[in-house]
Amino acid sequence: MNFNARTFGLFAGLMLAYALLLASCTSDASSDRTTGDASGTQPMGERPTPTPSLLRRATMIENPADLRIGERFSIPSVSKVDDTPFSALELAKSHRAIVFAMTSAGCPLSTMYAPRLAALEAEYAAKRVAFVHVNVVGAESREEMRQFIREHRFRGAYIPDKDHVLATVLSPRTTTEVFVFDPTFTLMYRGAIDDQYGVGTALDTPRKLFLRDALDSFLAGESPKVAATWAPGCLVDSRTKVDNASTISPVAVGGTPLTYMGRISKIIDAHCVECHRPFGVAPFSLAGPQDITGRARMIEAVVREGLMPPGHGVTTPTGQSTPWVNPREMSKDEQADLIAWLNSDRPVGEIQQAPLPLDRPRGWAMGSPDLLLTAGPIELPVDGAMQYHRAVVPTNLTADRWASVIECRPMRQNGIHHALVWLLPPGARVPSIDDNPTDLELLFSYSPGQDVVRYDAGIARRIPAGSMLLVDLYARPMGRLMNESLRIGLKTTASPPTREVRTMMISADSLRILPGDARGINRASVALPNDTTLLSLTGYMRRLGAAFTLSATSRSGATEVLLQSPRYDYRWQVRHEYIEPRLLPTGSILTLEGVHDNSESNRNLADTTHRVPTGPKPAAEAIFMAIEVLRDVPAAKEPANQ
Repeated sequence: MNFNARTFGLFAGLMLAYALLLASCTSDASSDRTTGDASGTQPMGERPTPTPSLLRRATMIENPADLRIGERFSIPSVSKVDDTPFSALELAKSHRAIVFAMTSAGCPLSTMYAPRLAALEAEYAAKRVAFVHVNVVGAESREEMRQFIREHRFRGAYIPDKDHVLATVLSPRTTTEVFVFDPTFTLMYRGAIDDQYGVGTALDTPRKLFLRDALDSFLAGESPKVAATWAPGCLVDSRTKVDNASTISPVAVGGTPLTYMGRISKIIDAHCVECHRPFGVAPFSLAGPQDITGRARMIEAVVREGLMPPGHGVTTPTGQSTPWVNPREMSKDEQADLIAWLNSDRPVGEIQQAPLPLDRPRGWAMGSPDLLLTAGPIELPVDGAMQYHRAVVPTNLTADRWASVIECRPMRQNGIHHALVWLLPPGARVPSIDDNPTDLELLFSYSPGQDVVRYDAGIARRIPAGSMLLVDLYARPMGRLMNESLRIGLKTTASPPTREVRTMMISADSLRILPGDARGINRASVALPNDTTLLSLTGYMRRLGAAFTLSATSRSGATEVLLQSPRYDYRWQVRHEYIEPRLLPTGSILTLEGVHDNSESNRNLADTTHRVPTGPKPAAEAIFMAIEVLRDVPAAKEPANQ
C-alpha cells in the first residue's frame, strides 16, 4: 500500500501548535541565503560560529582601494608545470594585457569555471591578451595538473605554485580569482570571472561578465567600471602552513597533543573520507596528511559553517544520543580539535597511532550487481541551466525479486547533480512529464555522497515482476557537449525476507510560493491508519528549499519533531536511517512543513518576480518526505500433503 497526502486530504489543513524555527547559513548576510525567525529567538539547529565567517559564498563588488588596484607589481620568474622557465617580463613585451588566473584541478568551482576560462583565453588571444594559469593547491600533483590542462585545453603557461612564490606577491584569496595587468604589471582588475557560480549556489546564466568587461574596457583605453570583486571559490592557504600557526601542537582532551595520526585522521576518516578518497565521488582526496596541504583554510571554513559534512543542518540536541545510523554531523569537540589542528603547525605524529585503513571499494560498493539497469542518457549542452530528463527503465523481471542493496553510479564522476528513482509497478500509469510522481514509491534518492542503501539481514524491498523504474535525472552542464547516464545496481534474491520495506510519501501537491517571499511556508499531512514502523526519512526540495520539519502528533495532541532541517541544501540527498526503527501508533498524524525562499537572498535565483510552479522540472519546485516503513512478510504456506 502506498500512502500519500491526497489519500488523507481531511488532514491536509492541520495547523501545528508551534512555529518552525530557521537557521541561516552562517556567513555574510550580504552574500548568503538568510532566513529569520519572526519571534527573534535563537534559530534552532544552528551551530555556533565563534569567529567571523571565513567564506563568502557569492560574487560581490569590492572597494578597489583595499585590493591594490592601480599598483605596480613585481612578478618573479618561476617554472612552468613542464619545468621550463616562465618570465612575465618576456610575456609582457608581446601582449597588451596579462591575466593571471588562479586554478585548482580539485576545487569544484575551479573545474566549473575552467571551460569558460579556456574559451576566454582562446577568444582574446587574437587581441594579444595572455593568460597565465596558477595552481594554488599544494596537494595537487603535476599529473593532475597536466590532466586538467589536457581536459580543458588551456593554451597559456601553467604554473604549479607549491612554494607560494606567486601567491606571496599576488595574495590570491580563492582558487577562481583572476588578476588583469597591463604590460607594466599595473593591476587593472582582480576578482571573479562572472557571477554565475558560488559556494553552494548557481544561477542558470551569469548576470555580470566581470572579466570580459574588464578586458574590453582596458583594450578600449578605458578603466574597468568594476575593478574589484570577490571571487567565490576554495579558499587559498597563503603558506604551506596556516599564517601565525603555533610551532607547538595544540593539546587535546586529556593532555595529549593533537596530531594527524593520533586524533585528526580518525575525525577525517569518520566524516570525510567516505567521499573524499581516491576514486571517490568527491572531487579530491583527504585520505592522507599530504592531502591537507593548500586546503586547510577551506576545510576550516566549511566545517566551521556547517557546510561539511553535508547534512542540511540536522543536529542532535545536547545531551542526547543520535537516533541515526550515519549522522551527518561532527560533534563540537571534533570540530574544535580539527580546527585547532588546522591552525597549528599540523604535526603528523606517529604512524602507530593511526587507525587501520578501511577497505573501501573502487567500483561498486555492493560488488557485482545482480540486476544492472541504466537510465538516460541526459544530453548536456556546453553551459546554461540545470538539465532534466525523465526515463522509464524496464526491469525485465519475470518473477518477483527482493532487493537488499540498491546503488547508483553516474557514468562520470559528478556527472549527475541528483536523481530520483521511483518504482513503477505493473500496470501503473506513467506520470505526466509535468507531474511530480509522488503517487509512486521512491526507491532511491541519489546525489554524490548518497549512492548506496543497504538493508539489514531479514529486510528487503520487493521489486515485482514486470515492474519498471521511473528515473528523474538532474545534471548541470559541464563546459562541453556530452551525454550522461545513471547506472542502477541491485543485489537481489528470490526468497522473501521476514520484513518488507515500503515507502510512504507525504507531499504538498500544490505550492504557494509568491514573488519575493523569503518564507513561503507549505504543509502536507497524513494520518497513520495502523501502527507503523519507520525505518528512514528522506526530505526533498529543490533550489528554493530553505528548511523543512517533519513532526508527529499523537491522538492525545502531543507533538514531537522527528526531523528538522534548518539549512536545506538541494545539492545533497540525505537519507536518515533510524538505528532502532521507530514505531508510531495508529492515528498519529505526520505533518511536513517546508520553507521556500523566493527572495533576492536566495543566490540560486536570478529572477524572483514570478510565482513558482509545482512540478519535476528544475525551474519548478517540490516538497515531499519519503518515509521507508517496515511491515512483516507473511510466512509462505507449506504445501498440503497429497
